[in-house]
Amino acid sequence: MKQRTPELVVPATTTRADSLGDARSAYHSLGPRDFANHLRRSCHGDPVLEELSLMLKQQNAKCTLSMSLLRSRMQADMLSFADRIVSLVRDRCRCCEKRGRSKCISLNWSDKSSEDAQGIEQKALWTVARRLEMSDEEDLKMGSPEHLDAAPVYDNPVVDNQVMEERNPTLDIIGLYAQVIVDTVRSLYDTAEEEPNVVYFGNMEATLPKRKYAMSASFARSPWLSGCLPQPPPISLVNKFSTWISRDNDSDLDSLWFEHKFPRMLRVNAVCVKQQFFGAHPLDHEVAVLALRRFNQLDVEAQAVSKYLLWREVLEPDFSTHALAGEKVAHIKAVQLQIAHAHHDITACQTFYTPVILDHGWAAYMWDMIRKEIHILDPLCAQPVGAEKRHATHQEAVSQIHEALFSCLNEFFARWHCTSDRWKRKSPKITREVFTRDESGMCMLHAIRHYDGEKMTWPLTKVSAFPIRTLCCNLCCSLFVLSV
Repeated sequence: MKQRTPELVVPATTTRADSLGDARSAYHSLGPRDFANHLRRSCHGDPVLEELSLMLKQQNAKCTLSMSLLRSRMQADMLSFADRIVSLVRDRCRCCEKRGRSKCISLNWSDKSSEDAQGIEQKALWTVARRLEMSDEEDLKMGSPEHLDAAPVYDNPVVDNQVMEERNPTLDIIGLYAQVIVDTVRSLYDTAEEEPNVVYFGNMEATLPKRKYAMSASFARSPWLSGCLPQPPPISLVNKFSTWISRDNDSDLDSLWFEHKFPRMLRVNAVCVKQQFFGAHPLDHEVAVLALRRFNQLDVEAQAVSKYLLWREVLEPDFSTHALAGEKVAHIKAVQLQIAHAHHDITACQTFYTPVILDHGWAAYMWDMIRKEIHILDPLCAQPVGAEKRHATHQEAVSQIHEALFSCLNEFFARWHCTSDRWKRKSPKITREVFTRDESGMCMLHAIRHYDGEKMTWPLTKVSAFPIRTLCCNLCCSLFVLSV
């Protein structure tokens, strides 16, 4: 007895346009932007619900990121499995076997004394050809003994020797992960009402800024040599602040505590800062931007001679994320404001730092403009598991970001003092402790602050007198108390 499949019943009042326009319809491809639009329509006009929608967007972004990571890893496994399958059947040539040959003519034989190889070497070989579909009669004729050593005949007189470019699975995973980060951060600022004359994440500019001449005669001195390091806040103040923010005061934290508009709009909830600086949550993109902006303010305030000259230029994570996603970084408005319209002389900076978020965690890259060296500061360098994969990932990421950095420098400045070729790459071991992926964000901030171009001036350890949790307390205290 056959069982009938129940039919899908659609209400008569539902039209095709309604089903396509509904975000919960099966015909619609959902994404972070649809979720943000749905929250904006549901929570519009209620300030309490609007603050709640920000936390929902962040949770949705984390879920989307986890699913994208799983999908990328599955695709990488399928690519390696396909390579193994192809390698097994690559040497089995069915075309030459049908023609009565014992070996394929396109292979390089090591046995030069065989009769077939001697006959083949005296004739011109076609390395690339179109596979022939033979009939049964031709199959029997070509299998006769007089045709065993006959020269192959092809229907195509012109052979296009086109080599298919092999796709790099590591580069694909890097680009996919960066694109997910870009979509996630863009959905956080996807609001109907945007403030005028304010740059948001991912805003593009069709024209490039006018070029400036790199007229600096020398570079700024290192803050460790000039004695211009920022002073940490008092220990008593740090302890009071840590005690206050660690208690159950969610009513005081359920609001946007931080909003900064240069070089682009930044909004961070205090709950996220508490969870990531004092809890076990990993560092996300926007909180990292917040910390680096405050660090830059501290560096400028600590300059005793001239606040116009800085030794290091720390680029925000937007730069590396857009570069790894394959976008035109020189046309990103926030990148133009940070590099071409900086408040200090960027041509006097000896080092350029950029934080990078990859699928295995955070890292930092440093460019030394005098020595022409790129230093890869990996907080997971002491972890033996997956070391080869992380090394390959860093090499691909450095190549892309290096190309994007010098494309911006050459577009924004005329006669930059060094070229982009012949750069050395170094991977210094910045720690001997084994950190996890969730701890790599704080380690990245520590490395950017305390790496002087040769070594770590403040050791990156878990059991030292100044553990990484103290760094977080000092950072939070400077963010909440000292910022103006």
